[in-house]
Amino acid sequence: MRLYRKLSDFKRLVNLKDYIKNQYFETVFIDDHLLGDAIEFYNEYFRYTHHIISREEAIQYAELGPRLNADLWKSMMPMDENKMNIFYSITPFYFFHDILRFMDGMHIERAFEFLESSKETVLDFAGGTGGYSLFLAARGKKVTFFDTNLIQSSWMHWINKKRNLGINVISDSKELEGKKFDLVLANDIVEHVIDSGSLMKFLLSLVADGGSIYASELDCDGPDDLAPMHFKVKLDGDGILYSIEENMKTLTRPR
Repeated sequence: MRLYRKLSDFKRLVNLKDYIKNQYFETVFIDDHLLGDAIEFYNEYFRYTHHIISREEAIQYAELGPRLNADLWKSMMPMDENKMNIFYSITPFYFFHDILRFMDGMHIERAFEFLESSKETVLDFAGGTGGYSLFLAARGKKVTFFDTNLIQSSWMHWINKKRNLGINVISDSKELEGKKFDLVLANDIVEHVIDSGSLMKFLLSLVADGGSIYASELDCDGPDDLAPMHFKVKLDGDGILYSIEENMKTLTRPR
C-alpha cells in the first residue's frame, strides 16, 4: 500500500528524524504540475476527446501498470532480443507508473544526490518518463535522454518543448557512439537485458574522464509474476554476475 502526499510535504517530512525511512521510500510525493502535464499529454497522444483521463484514473493506471505490462509480455512471449526490443518499444503501460515512480521518496533522494555529484553533462539511458532528466535539466544540467519506448520518447519531446528545458531527446543508441558524459544514469536496466555485461561495457565507454556511472544497485532474482521480463543478476564489488545461457533459458522457458 503506497502513501500519497503533496510534493510540498517533502521538505518537512525528510527533515523529521523519527520518520520511518521505509515508509518514506514508499511514499509518493505528488507533483500535481507534472502529473497534470502527463495527463494532458496522454489525452493528446491517444486523442481522447469523449472520455478525458482524470487525475484519479491516472493514479489507477499507475497502480495497474505493472500488472498490465506483465500480461502484455506474457501474451507476446518474446523469445529473442529483437522481440524483446519490440515489446519495450510499444508497451504503453509503463507511462503513469513511471511518472509516479519518479515521485517516490527513494527516487527524489537519488535525484538530489545526482544533482550534487554530477558536473555538467548527464546521460539518462533508458530513462523511462524522464524523472531524473526533468529534475536535472530544470536545475541547469545539460541532459541527454535516451529511450526507445514510443510513448515515453514522445512525452519527453512534448514536455521538453513545453518547459523549454533544452534536453537532447534521442531514441537511437547509435547517436551516443563516441560521446562522453560526466554522469551516466542507467537506473534499473541491467536486469532487463540478456547480456548485461556488454551493456555495462557500452555505458562505461560513454563516461568522461573523472565522470561516474550509476546503474541498478539491487540484485534481481529473476522473473516473477509482476516482472516476467526480469533476468537474474547479482551485483557485487567486482561487477555484475550473470549468465547469458541461463538468461536464454529463462526467456525460452514454457509459459
